[in-house]
Amino acid sequence: MQHCDLKVRVTEDLKARLAARAAANGRSLNGEAVTILGGVLGPAPTVVVVRECITPTERFWTANFDGQDDFYDGVSEDDAYAATLSELKKRGLRLGDVQIKGCTEHLPSGAAASLNS
Repeated sequence: MQHCDLKVRVTEDLKARLAARAAANGRSLNGEAVTILGGVLGPAPTVVVVRECITPTERFWTANFDGQDDFYDGVSEDDAYAATLSELKKRGLRLGDVQIKGCTEHLPSGAAASLNS
């Protein structure tokens, strides 16, 4: 996980309250703020990747939960998204629980055969 800086302006009172809470929990100010924000925001959404694959001879779509096996592999973009909604329902997820990322990949000849096997 990559970290980045976030500068936030707070009142002196809020900083004092955050410092007291951080001390009580044995954390730094930053650690306490991150813990509070994480609790409010909840876990990161599940990512679904819908990928358009273009080779010199064909075009097809795949869909998967990021890093997992494809649950859809076919020739229709509409069907890829329909399969995504169906898979979400099977897993008890709502559309608002996930982040859907679309991408296009240009693949060399023969790549489709290795992806589809």
